[in-house]
Amino acid sequence: MVVLAIAVIPTIEFSDGDGDVVSRETTSSMESLWIDMENTDTAARRFTVRVAAPGSDAPVNGVRVLPDAMPELDGGENRRVLIVFQAMQPGELREAEVCYAPQIRPQEATCTHFAIKRL
Repeated sequence: MVVLAIAVIPTIEFSDGDGDVVSRETTSSMESLWIDMENTDTAARRFTVRVAAPGSDAPVNGVRVLPDAMPELDGGENRRVLIVFQAMQPGELREAEVCYAPQIRPQEATCTHFAIKRL
Protein backbone atom coordinates (compact mmCIF):
# COMPACT_ATOMS: atom_id res chain seq x y z
CA MET A 1 0.00 0.00 0.00
CA VAL A 2 1.27 3.47 -0.93
CA VAL A 3 0.24 6.47 1.16
CA LEU A 4 0.63 10.00 -0.15
CA ALA A 5 0.56 12.84 2.36
CA ILE A 6 0.25 16.43 1.22
CA ALA A 7 0.84 19.34 3.58
CA VAL A 8 -0.30 22.87 2.84
CA ILE A 9 2.52 25.15 3.91
CA PRO A 10 2.69 28.95 3.50
CA THR A 11 5.29 29.61 0.80
CA ILE A 12 7.53 32.53 -0.19
CA GLU A 13 9.21 32.69 -3.60
CA PHE A 14 12.48 34.25 -4.73
CA SER A 15 14.64 33.99 -7.83
CA ASP A 16 17.48 36.42 -7.23
CA GLY A 17 19.02 38.01 -4.16
CA ASP A 18 19.31 41.75 -3.63
CA GLY A 19 21.05 41.74 -0.25
CA ASP A 20 17.95 42.61 1.80
CA VAL A 21 16.53 40.45 4.58
CA VAL A 22 13.16 38.90 3.77
CA SER A 23 11.18 38.78 7.04
CA ARG A 24 8.01 36.85 7.72
CA GLU A 25 5.87 35.95 10.71
CA THR A 26 3.91 32.71 10.86
CA THR A 27 1.59 30.88 13.19
CA SER A 28 2.57 27.54 11.68
CA SER A 29 5.31 25.20 12.88
CA MET A 30 6.40 24.92 9.23
CA GLU A 31 7.26 27.60 6.69
CA SER A 32 8.55 27.10 3.18
CA LEU A 33 9.90 29.00 0.21
CA TRP A 34 10.43 28.25 -3.45
CA ILE A 35 13.69 28.91 -5.22
CA ASP A 36 13.42 29.42 -8.98
CA MET A 37 16.74 28.33 -10.47
CA GLU A 38 17.83 28.86 -14.06
CA ASN A 39 20.73 27.29 -15.92
CA THR A 40 21.81 30.02 -18.35
CA ASP A 41 24.51 27.77 -19.84
CA THR A 42 23.94 25.71 -22.97
CA ALA A 43 25.25 22.54 -21.26
CA ALA A 44 23.69 20.61 -18.37
CA ARG A 45 24.95 21.74 -14.96
CA ARG A 46 24.57 20.43 -11.42
CA PHE A 47 23.61 23.12 -8.91
CA THR A 48 24.15 23.22 -5.15
CA VAL A 49 21.50 24.61 -2.79
CA ARG A 50 22.90 25.74 0.58
CA VAL A 51 20.90 26.75 3.66
CA ALA A 52 23.31 28.17 6.24
CA ALA A 53 23.37 30.43 9.26
CA PRO A 54 23.89 34.04 8.09
CA GLY A 55 27.57 34.89 7.84
CA SER A 56 28.77 31.30 8.20
CA ASP A 57 28.85 27.95 6.46
CA ALA A 58 27.13 26.16 9.37
CA PRO A 59 23.90 24.49 8.18
CA VAL A 60 20.61 25.55 9.76
CA ASN A 61 18.93 22.72 11.71
CA GLY A 62 15.41 21.65 10.84
CA VAL A 63 15.51 22.63 7.17
CA ARG A 64 14.80 20.30 4.23
CA VAL A 65 15.53 20.89 0.56
CA LEU A 66 13.02 19.16 -1.72
CA PRO A 67 13.33 17.27 -3.93
CA ASP A 68 17.15 17.52 -3.89
CA ALA A 69 19.91 19.86 -2.66
CA MET A 70 21.96 19.10 -5.79
CA PRO A 71 19.60 19.26 -8.79
CA GLU A 72 20.89 18.90 -12.34
CA LEU A 73 19.47 21.28 -14.92
CA ASP A 74 19.79 20.95 -18.69
CA GLY A 75 21.05 23.96 -20.62
CA GLY A 76 18.45 26.75 -20.50
CA GLU A 77 16.23 24.81 -18.06
CA ASN A 78 14.40 26.38 -15.10
CA ARG A 79 13.52 24.41 -11.99
CA ARG A 80 11.93 25.08 -8.61
CA VAL A 81 13.29 23.72 -5.34
CA LEU A 82 11.30 23.87 -2.10
CA ILE A 83 13.02 24.84 1.16
CA VAL A 84 11.01 23.75 4.23
CA PHE A 85 11.70 25.14 7.71
CA GLN A 86 10.33 22.46 10.06
CA ALA A 87 9.43 22.15 13.73
CA MET A 88 9.51 25.85 14.55
CA GLN A 89 8.63 26.53 18.18
CA PRO A 90 6.33 29.38 19.36
CA GLY A 91 8.39 32.58 19.66
CA GLU A 92 11.33 31.12 17.70
CA LEU A 93 13.16 33.30 15.19
CA ARG A 94 14.97 31.25 12.57
CA GLU A 95 17.37 32.98 10.21
CA ALA A 96 19.01 31.42 7.18
CA GLU A 97 20.91 32.45 4.11
CA VAL A 98 19.64 30.39 1.18
CA CYS A 99 21.99 30.24 -1.81
CA TYR A 100 22.17 28.32 -5.04
CA ALA A 101 25.03 28.17 -7.53
CA PRO A 102 26.40 26.00 -10.31
CA GLN A 103 28.55 23.36 -8.62
CA ILE A 104 31.52 24.20 -10.85
CA ARG A 105 31.19 27.97 -10.21
CA PRO A 106 30.25 28.51 -6.53
CA GLN A 107 31.36 32.16 -6.80
CA GLU A 108 28.23 32.79 -8.92
CA ALA A 109 25.88 32.07 -5.99
CA THR A 110 22.52 33.79 -5.76
CA CYS A 111 21.62 34.29 -2.09
CA THR A 112 18.81 35.69 0.02
CA HIS A 113 18.73 36.10 3.82
CA PHE A 114 15.48 35.00 5.46
CA ALA A 115 14.25 35.73 9.00
CA ILE A 116 11.14 33.76 9.91
CA LYS A 117 9.46 34.16 13.31
CA ARG A 118 6.81 31.85 14.65
CA LEU A 119 4.20 33.70 16.70
